[in-house]
Amino acid sequence: MMKNILYVGNLNYKIDENQLVGILGKFGKIGKVNLIVDPATKKNKGIAFVEIFGNNSAQKAISALDGKIIDGRTLKLSIAKENKAKSKPLSEKPVKLEKAKLEPTKKKIKRKKGLDLLFANISK
Repeated sequence: MMKNILYVGNLNYKIDENQLVGILGKFGKIGKVNLIVDPATKKNKGIAFVEIFGNNSAQKAISALDGKIIDGRTLKLSIAKENKAKSKPLSEKPVKLEKAKLEPTKKKIKRKKGLDLLFANISK
């Protein structure tokens, strides 16, 4: 049995995982549902990734629901794309960091300290 992950976008912000399973369950067996939530506000962002099992079940769901209005929102469905940033293997070679070469300045800076600094403007 094939497994696909569907991207479901433009969902109503009040939808929950059970409602999403009810909508997509007509097209195949539903596995993991990842409803994206804003970590700061804990509110639904209107996006979900849903695992769907079965031959052609993902395509059937896309054909039937993409562009359909559900709960006042026009759904967007597609096969989820792989996140390239997470899938890239880390470089096996360690990166060599070089120390920055600081060149001395030609002009010397005279610094005044303590009371000299405080009274420098008065004596002029």
